Amino acid sequence: MKFQSKISFILIFTLVLSCISLVPARAEAPCYSVVEGVLTDGSACAGAITIDSSVTSIGDSAFMNVAAVTSIFIPSSVAHIGSNAFAGSGLTSVTLPGTVATIGNAAFQQIASLTNVAIGEGITSLPSQAFYNNFSASILEITLPSTLTSIGDAAFFGAGITSLTIPNSVTSIGDQAFQDTAALISVTIGDGVTEIGSSAFYNSALTTLTIPNSVITIGSYAFAVNRALTSITIGSGVATIGGQAFQDNSALTSISFLGNQPIVGDNAFFATPSGVVSKVSSTAEGFVVGEDGLWNVFTISRVVAPSITLTPSTEERTVNTSISGYTITSTGDTITSFSISPAAPAGLVFNSNTGLLSGSPTSATSPTSFTITARNVGGASSAIFTLTVKAPSDISAAAAAKREVTKRESRTDILTRVNQRQALTVESFLKAEIVGVTAANIAELQAELLNLPESSQLDFTEILKVAYKYEVVGKIGSDQVKYLFPSSFVEIGLIPSVSKHKVALTEAIKKLPLEARNTYSKIKSEIDKEIAIIQARKDRIASVIDRIAKRGAA
Repeated sequence: MKFQSKISFILIFTLVLSCISLVPARAEAPCYSVVEGVLTDGSACAGAITIDSSVTSIGDSAFMNVAAVTSIFIPSSVAHIGSNAFAGSGLTSVTLPGTVATIGNAAFQQIASLTNVAIGEGITSLPSQAFYNNFSASILEITLPSTLTSIGDAAFFGAGITSLTIPNSVTSIGDQAFQDTAALISVTIGDGVTEIGSSAFYNSALTTLTIPNSVITIGSYAFAVNRALTSITIGSGVATIGGQAFQDNSALTSISFLGNQPIVGDNAFFATPSGVVSKVSSTAEGFVVGEDGLWNVFTISRVVAPSITLTPSTEERTVNTSISGYTITSTGDTITSFSISPAAPAGLVFNSNTGLLSGSPTSATSPTSFTITARNVGGASSAIFTLTVKAPSDISAAAAAKREVTKRESRTDILTRVNQRQALTVESFLKAEIVGVTAANIAELQAELLNLPESSQLDFTEILKVAYKYEVVGKIGSDQVKYLFPSSFVEIGLIPSVSKHKVALTEAIKKLPLEARNTYSKIKSEIDKEIAIIQARKDRIASVIDRIAKRGAA
């Protein structure tokens, strides 16, 4: 009985376990509340949070002051983030997907732990105080998308960034947008910005500043209290500079205006060091100095725009061959920078300080025109450099075809000149690829050609024979004579073809000093002398043999 009871217990226990295993596990409930796609409350959340893709909107103050939340994943399903949604939370970084169409004011303000902000491609505007932070300079890195068009008031107030690039898509920078960014030493303002708000970069650490030509209005106090700022360039489009816009920039040493005189508000350059020179174009309107010799607080220096030319303006090279480039000639005042458009191709380097292009192109291209532009405060000047890069096979085929055309044209020219009894040139023979004709023998060669029968003067083969004669003579009159065979002497009539002493005559000529074998007539004369000597020797031998024969007969 006890055994049966044990069996029954085991069976019942097994059945219970199997029943338990058949009950489906319940999904863990999220730490936040969602109502009709809107995340309304995340106050119970902590640590790293992943928002479900069913969420389309994050409501106002949803995670406000939830310090326990350290990171958040926002899915692409989210199209709206409400005001103060993450204000005062414990986030260390924020990445916003490009699908977020609207962001409420102060959505990420006062987050002391926030260090990195990445705004996704697709987002077009940042609202007022979006990442406002006056607790500490905690935000160390900001990535702005190329779709962004506006940056709201105090959007990054108090950020700890050291450098910033505002994309060309941005048209307006709001009031106080980057105020009190005390570590910010470098900013690149995109070419699309037209308005910079009041106090936009107040109390930053900028060292140099370039306002692009697209900017029309600079608000009051926009760049005030940048006490490390040494140089400023004001773009040509700036029409209005607000009061105190550049006040208290105590390290300023130079400022340049690229356009006409703007309307300048009260004390725009208050507390600028004395003696700062402002460079303006020689053709700029306004900037009239007063009795004290100053315009505003600056000494005015008018700069003449450059005017450049490139020599040469075209070049053709093969792939992986260094280009020769060009030299730049310029009139006007000193050039401060150069640019190139389009960009230098792979393998080539453009120097923006010298304006020169150098290197070896790595791929073949059709003729490409590069615009080289030189600039100074006075204006700009451009010139065109056209570069053709060919593959080695293209070059060899093109060069061969070109060379063949030149050869044919030059040979036709020689025939015409001979027939019309015109003067011949060494250059014509070189282009015709006929060697041996030099300035020293051209007159003699022409005289010989003119003495040919008229029918031969129209036969280029006959002209080649005469030219070949001078080619061989040139070799005989040089160190190349040691490589010549008797056949060459026979071909140009120096040695009779029936001669049995061709080798002896050739060796005799090779032993002569250069001055005795540098013309056809000299060589011919020496050969005739050698033939006479050989013949005289033969005659003496024959005479001796004849006398011996006669004595024997007697």
